[in-house]
Amino acid sequence: ETTAGMAQIVIAIPSKQAERASKFAGRNWLPDLVLDWADHGSERFLIIRGKPGSGKSTCAAWMCGAGPLPADEQTRAKLERVRRLWDAAYFCDANLLNTIIPSQFSRNIAGQLAVRFPAYDSLLLKYDQTARIDVVQRANNVSGDQVAVKLFNPTFSSAPEDIYQKTVARPLAELAKADPNMKVFILVDSMDEANTFQLPNIVNMLASSTGIEAGVRFLVTTRDDPKIVPRFAAAARIIDLSTGRWRTETDSDIRTYVNTRLAEPAIAARVPPAIHPEALAEKLVQVANGNF
Repeated sequence: ETTAGMAQIVIAIPSKQAERASKFAGRNWLPDLVLDWADHGSERFLIIRGKPGSGKSTCAAWMCGAGPLPADEQTRAKLERVRRLWDAAYFCDANLLNTIIPSQFSRNIAGQLAVRFPAYDSLLLKYDQTARIDVVQRANNVSGDQVAVKLFNPTFSSAPEDIYQKTVARPLAELAKADPNMKVFILVDSMDEANTFQLPNIVNMLASSTGIEAGVRFLVTTRDDPKIVPRFAAAARIIDLSTGRWRTETDSDIRTYVNTRLAEPAIAARVPPAIHPEALAEKLVQVANGNF
């Protein structure tokens, strides 16, 4: 759903997350929870947390446009709404240093918001009049299409928190003040990966976003890390993928995924004839213990 004057954007999903999401199965209950937060919630943050292997990053990629749509028409419509929700998204990966550098995060988010909101360019230049905003074409890892991306190149050299304030926090605050009914949704994946970077890091900067207008909202994913979750908890709604609350749904999702993979000819050929696929699937669901 694109408001007049706002450009529809295509989220750039990293190839690793896009590949994992290509065989996505289940989690059809997740769009309902995200939309309830977006439509009716007042919390600044929605935290999706879980143990390693619970599928946090894959869920993030799925909600941004990677992976298959649900077969059920109603659920598919809800996921499509979630996919249109994001004004910017960012995926952190501790193995790719450039993705957890705070200044790179700020530049990337600012560039996405500048594509989404026509007025954002002038707000960026307000804080750095000699900055350069470049438009480049990049291949989308999901569709393969070329996507226009804006890169904000500031000329000022300052602390990471200052760059975040000048490129993201203050422009967003001004944008929201100009339209009190505006809602801005930003997804940031793998806060636990970002927290491996020396202080100050992306986690610190996002935690400082509480002063921005209420219409600016963040969905973040993370492991249940005591160094991260309490930083946001006072202003957050939490979905825990590893809790017993969703265990029935999670086991069902894993069962769907396992059965889909077992039906693939290359895998089916490796299953001994004496082993019934349904029995094998149930055993794998038990061994998975809630993890994909």
